[in-house]
Amino acid sequence: MTTTDTQNRILDAAEHCVMEHGVANLTLDSVAARAGVSKGGLLYHYAGKDALVAALIARLTRAVDARMDAYRQADPSHGAGVRAYLLAALPPDLDSETVARREASLIAALGTRPEQVARYADRQRDWQAQIAADVADPLLAHIVRLAVDGIWMNEAFGIEPLDPVTRTAVIERLLTLTRETSLPAQGKD
Repeated sequence: MTTTDTQNRILDAAEHCVMEHGVANLTLDSVAARAGVSKGGLLYHYAGKDALVAALIARLTRAVDARMDAYRQADPSHGAGVRAYLLAALPPDLDSETVARREASLIAALGTRPEQVARYADRQRDWQAQIAADVADPLLAHIVRLAVDGIWMNEAFGIEPLDPVTRTAVIERLLTLTRETSLPAQGKD
């Protein structure tokens, strides 16, 4: 098994532990046991709980970035950035409730680590800049991002999540809105 395989197995185990028991109850022993490695083996890859949580959050942001890139490449038209964020945050091809719960568990970890909050806030600013870059109305990018983040948070924390029909309709309406108002920004082709 490669180092990357072992690290991914450890991160998968940590995600499951956070989802099942919360970040406050995350222990290196429980992660090591679930991953099938010794605690020493876990510590070889991640120097401690903070390093493990940092790696989880980094993996989360890389996953969102990868989904955004894939959607952006599939949609070369204006407004693709905001649509990519919408679809990356609320992926239609993945079990959205599971994705949201997993990601919410990791985001909850941010609350206990101010340095991670700062890193995630920087990443959120980068995403906002990316999604606003190709629309004529940057306010639209904020509106869509905030709507998407609200849907995501409701799903993640089980706060009156939308039923599947309504969820699909809301996403379609947001996508339509981005197509109708995503004329080239001034100075762009």
